[in-house]
Amino acid sequence: MKVIRVAAMQAGIRGAVANGDTKRRRSLGAALLAGLAMCLLLGQVRGAEPPASNLALWYDADKAQGTELVTKWPNSAKDDAFPTKLTGLAPAVGKAESAPRKVASAIHGQPAIHFDGVKNLLTTGAFNLPQPFETFVVAKLGKNEGHLFCSANMSKLCAIGAFSASGGDTNIFMSCGRSQSPQAPRRSFSGRFGILDGLVNGANSFYAVNGVAVGHDNPGANGIEGGLALGAAANGMWPGDIDVAEILVYKAALSDQQRQDVMK
Repeated sequence: MKVIRVAAMQAGIRGAVANGDTKRRRSLGAALLAGLAMCLLLGQVRGAEPPASNLALWYDADKAQGTELVTKWPNSAKDDAFPTKLTGLAPAVGKAESAPRKVASAIHGQPAIHFDGVKNLLTTGAFNLPQPFETFVVAKLGKNEGHLFCSANMSKLCAIGAFSASGGDTNIFMSCGRSQSPQAPRRSFSGRFGILDGLVNGANSFYAVNGVAVGHDNPGANGIEGGLALGAAANGMWPGDIDVAEILVYKAALSDQQRQDVMK
């Protein structure tokens, strides 16, 4: 949550409500930006927690364990249906090369986890999270295409990642039974951190980048099954070159007001 606030200020968000009208987005964004600056000046960002209602998964890079390489990344959400013993992230047993690296000061003094786009991969135990769910990710993408995160069940894949599109552009995609839909422009996350809000909810699915909706489509009906893989697919394929500062996953489709609450 504290990282989402910092990222929101860095990105210069002009609208925190993905589906509101333009004037409303700009008005809310201006007030939000001023509030974020004040929070930073007063030191109130550090230690802030996200809205708890329907929060199933919360991975904060500041809480990742390990001196240089990540040994465990606990789920800090307090939902009994998603206990930490099942939802905590860790490298594959016996595969030290799968551990991503901690970057101590990646975004305004806050840490991030760097996935190398080659062998890095973290996975959880087995759990299921059906649609609808909504995820907020503070990330910076490198040059390689690959998965950000996806379900561990490869036969019913639900994934968010980056791929090379026609014309040389690389887009962020959502695919949960259908191919790479909807999509968001990857350039918003190239070389700097941004906030990706992805609602996975059948025909009502959408992407918002830094608070503004940019893509609507139906990614399919699959949810997260068998647990979560972060940084690549569960079998190690399609590794992503990504820095991740924070991930929030809500087990519901949020309202505009709730989305605003997440980022303020």
